[in-house]
Amino acid sequence: MATTSPTDAKRKYSWWWDSHICPKNSKWLQENLEDMDSKIKLMIKIIEEDAESFAKKAEMYYRRRPELMALLEELYRAYRALAERYDHAAGDLRQAHKKIAEAFPDQVLMDPDDDLPAESATTETDQDNADDPKMHGKDDQDYEKLQNELASLTQENQDLKKRITSVLEQSNCAESEVLCLKEALAQQEAEKETAVLQCQQSSARLQNLRSEILHTQEQFNRLKEEMQTGLLPSSAADGERFLVLERDNQDLQLEVERLKHLLKQKHDELNEKQDELEKLNISTEEEHLKCMQAEMVSLSLEKKLLIAHDKLKHLALEKHREESKVKDIETSKIVLQKELDSILEESKRLTLEKQREESKVKDIETSKIVLQKEFDGILEENKKLTSQYHSSSAVIIRLQDEIISMKNVQQKLEEEICKHADEKKTLQYELSRLKEDRSELERKHFSIKEQIQSVNVNVESLQALARELRDGNVELKDIIKNHERTEALHAENLRQLERMSEKNAHLEKSLAASTTELEGLREKKAALEESCKELNSKICSHLSERAALVAQLEAISQTMEVLLKKNTVLENSLSDANAELEDLRRKLKELEKSSESVNSQNSVLQSEKTTLVFQVDSISNTLVSLEAEYTELERRHSALQQEKDSVLDEVIKLQEQIRLERKEHKDLALSGSKTQFDLQNKTILLLDEGRNREEQLQEEEMKIVKAQTEIFILKESLRDMSEANSDYSAKLQKKEEACKVHEEKLDCLSQDNQKLTEGIGSLREVLHLDEKYESLDQMKLDIILQLILHEINFLRNTISDAQDVKEKELVEKSLVVTLLEHFRQEVADLRSERNILKQDQQAKSEELLLLQAERQELVEISNEFWEEMESRNQRVDDLRAEAKFLVGQLSELQDSRRSLQSEIIKLIQQNSLLANELHDSREKEMSFEDDFGVLMSEAVSRSHTRSGRTRSFRGYLLTGRGSAPSSPAFKNSRRTPRRQKSSSSRTSDTR
Repeated sequence: MATTSPTDAKRKYSWWWDSHICPKNSKWLQENLEDMDSKIKLMIKIIEEDAESFAKKAEMYYRRRPELMALLEELYRAYRALAERYDHAAGDLRQAHKKIAEAFPDQVLMDPDDDLPAESATTETDQDNADDPKMHGKDDQDYEKLQNELASLTQENQDLKKRITSVLEQSNCAESEVLCLKEALAQQEAEKETAVLQCQQSSARLQNLRSEILHTQEQFNRLKEEMQTGLLPSSAADGERFLVLERDNQDLQLEVERLKHLLKQKHDELNEKQDELEKLNISTEEEHLKCMQAEMVSLSLEKKLLIAHDKLKHLALEKHREESKVKDIETSKIVLQKELDSILEESKRLTLEKQREESKVKDIETSKIVLQKEFDGILEENKKLTSQYHSSSAVIIRLQDEIISMKNVQQKLEEEICKHADEKKTLQYELSRLKEDRSELERKHFSIKEQIQSVNVNVESLQALARELRDGNVELKDIIKNHERTEALHAENLRQLERMSEKNAHLEKSLAASTTELEGLREKKAALEESCKELNSKICSHLSERAALVAQLEAISQTMEVLLKKNTVLENSLSDANAELEDLRRKLKELEKSSESVNSQNSVLQSEKTTLVFQVDSISNTLVSLEAEYTELERRHSALQQEKDSVLDEVIKLQEQIRLERKEHKDLALSGSKTQFDLQNKTILLLDEGRNREEQLQEEEMKIVKAQTEIFILKESLRDMSEANSDYSAKLQKKEEACKVHEEKLDCLSQDNQKLTEGIGSLREVLHLDEKYESLDQMKLDIILQLILHEINFLRNTISDAQDVKEKELVEKSLVVTLLEHFRQEVADLRSERNILKQDQQAKSEELLLLQAERQELVEISNEFWEEMESRNQRVDDLRAEAKFLVGQLSELQDSRRSLQSEIIKLIQQNSLLANELHDSREKEMSFEDDFGVLMSEAVSRSHTRSGRTRSFRGYLLTGRGSAPSSPAFKNSRRTPRRQKSSSSRTSDTR
């Protein structure tokens, strides 16, 4: 057992720990430690700051609390960073020691300790390795650098422990200060309790004094009353008593004021003490938090110390395990064979998984095609549904219009029914009146005929008014048509908005499909990353196998050098045998033994050669499998690239669609804003018109109210007239019949009159009365006739005027009624349209807000999509770089395989040369044996003459026989199979 020097340990693993030897070389570590030192000094400075009083110190701590908390947080973060760095370094060191143990199983390395300084590792080397120091120079330097880094890390750990102990001491000091603060708090609480008791006593005393003062005041008032009433005689004693009471009262008042002042002082002191108590409570809470944090830090440090002790134990166990591994190398061969079988099974499993993944990819592609077809079918169905929706909406609108028209007709019919019922009632009333006025109307038969003629004239005027009403109705219908057109435009706008919502739904569906595809691509990418990780692990294993093969080649080269040395030794021994033929005869047996050992070595070499060939074949097979896997990976990569290109094309299409939809959305928004602006203007105009119309309606309502009263009167008169006309027609028929009767009677009377006139004439002629009374009779008749005619004309004029007025009022009333109904309907329609427009405007504003929100969501989704695409592109670039790196590693492995094959061919050639040399040496030995037999015969013939010389020669032979086994050639011949066995065990272990 020999210990490695520090210079040898420094040389090991310099390629990894070159920049991590000491804190001076690590700027990060140095800066972190300096930062921790400065922060600890700041904390100590803040903690050690003094003040005039305990309250000021507590207030200062309360003020500086955020700084202390920030410093503690920064210290904790720095400590966490150092601990993570230390764990990382310790893990790297363990891996390095494992690799050293795997590469050099003859060297027993001591694992690094987390807390103790690193000791020099003891190694067990052979004399052959000691003779060749250049083989492991670099490893010794790396190991030495690792040891130095371990020492620096342990020193840093110790420094951290010292700092942690200082922090713990500071926390203990803080705890002591907290205890002092608690004691002060207890004292102040006791003082507070005493002050409270004093306050209670003083308050009780105040109450007593107040009761006494009240009692004295009552007495004083009573005495005053007694003195005023004169019940008690005024005396000097009473005056003195009164003065005494007043003095007592003043004294009591002074005492009350003094006690009030004391109470105020006590309350002020209590408030100050309460403030101090609150500050102390806050400071105690802060100190408690600090103590808790310090306890947490100490617990974390204790846990880390326990973890370090566990690591030490674990490292000791690993040391024993490594020592036992050296003994159990032969058993590891079986385990390695099992691992090879398991690797083969894993490769089969991987191929099966690959086939499954390919089948999954095919299933996904088929499902994608099916989903595309379903999506197309859904789109067609959606188009059909939209067309059905539009047709159904048109039908619904038409039916709604029909329903509205039917409702209007129904209302009109109901109003007419009501009117007819009212008219029926009024007719019944008028019939009763007409029956009463029947006698009067019979006299006015002739006037009614003239009124009928005037009515015919009024009918023509009514027809002209009806034409004007029709023209007004046509204009109103035009206005209604314009309103219907605006409503149709609103409906079209609503339909466009619905189409936009449907397009948005389609876009959301397409986005959902793209997200699912992206998730599938992510899963594929994860699978590729896992396969890349597996390939990296395989490459690492192949690199370790390559290192093992290099070590085996070095061992083979060493054995070849030993064989060459043996050959040189054999040549020297053969030259010595040519010089000393007599010694060679005795050494033939030893040479035969050495030849047997050489044959055994050759057989061992041949067996190693077969194992090496088998290993090379296995390596070539693994390389072929790796190449196949690499080709498969390239194929997958190309497929993924194609899928990526297709996804990018789809994304570009989606972006174009989104751009077009954004344009459409902008156009729709502009058109919607324009329509909204137009609608607002129209609504403003309609509101102004509605206001004007409402004002006109109010004026017209006032007129209508006035006209209605007149129209009611006229209606009643007209109804009376219509009923009277019907009665007059019946009476006229009766009167015509009566006239006929009267005419017959008149004929009879005329005949009688003629007879009488003839008799009168005869009498006049006889009496001569005509000359006296003819003028008087004529005057009476003329006057009577004129009066009758004048009254008849007056009645006709009044009736015609009344009928004209009634007809005008009826026409005006009907016009006003129709206009009012029309205006009412228009106002109701306008109000409903205004409400509908308001609702539409609100709905449109809400839809615009929703569209804006959806637009923002689409923008965010597109941004996220672009970010994901950029991250995926970066990942694809990383995968490409890794693939290139893997290709380079594969090319390096292929080059190393070729170099190994060339070296193996060279070794085979050297073995063949060695075999030829051995054959030549055996032929030379046969010739030497023949010569030796000849010499022996000559020696037997000369035995008698050279007896003394033969004795000395025998002694020489005996001395040569004793020293032969100790020759270096013999040693090397003995040691080579062991070394070959160890090298074969190493190769199997590395495998």
